[in-house]
Amino acid sequence: MPYIDKYQKILPFVKLNIPHNKKNFTKQEKRKIDYYYKLLKPKGYLNREKEGYVIKNISRTKYKKAFKNQKAIIVNVGTKVENGKITTNTKNKVKIRNGKIIVEYPDKTTKRQVAYNIIPDWKPKDFRKHIREAVGKINKNMVIATNAGDTALMFKNPKMHTVAEKLDDLSDRILAMANRYTVEFEDGERESAPEDFMQYLTIYESKEGFLQDLNSQLRAPRKRKSKRKLRKGKRS
Repeated sequence: MPYIDKYQKILPFVKLNIPHNKKNFTKQEKRKIDYYYKLLKPKGYLNREKEGYVIKNISRTKYKKAFKNQKAIIVNVGTKVENGKITTNTKNKVKIRNGKIIVEYPDKTTKRQVAYNIIPDWKPKDFRKHIREAVGKINKNMVIATNAGDTALMFKNPKMHTVAEKLDDLSDRILAMANRYTVEFEDGERESAPEDFMQYLTIYESKEGFLQDLNSQLRAPRKRKSKRKLRKGKRS
């Protein structure tokens, strides 16, 4: 893909101090464009036709500290069915509170994303601490989803020591998934490395009834292609 096309695709999300209408780029500018193109593409930022997502400007918020040179992010606000078609649910509002992106539903359910890092060679004990710091305070009306695989966790009337144990268990499962996906990526069974898509947790908070339904959905088993089918698909 020509660099001018790559630049136009990443332009809504990053500020690189390159003129918007520039056509001939220096080697340094090309490296910057390549870096952000490869960073944003696996996250779905460049597929702007996908329903359920909106662009949120973060250039004037504390949230931008977590995203170097990034002026906007894409936020999953969910979808709805309208006249038989799936469309973005614009009734779900995107807000920023205390440097956190929060999606608020009409029934006061909230959804927020917290970033974590799986790139370091984590020891389980250190990764548990990393996840606890990322998630922060936990309450009983909460569901945490990993956005990778089928792992979800619901806290229902927990005691503090139970909360720590459950969150540690979730951390261990996330790390196990990352290690498994790394092996599959190195074996050619996955197109993306786990760090390309395992980057954040989604935390839902609402009334208990809603969360029970949501937790059941998140825990529903997903069909995975066998290694034979994956290899066959690559050859075709």
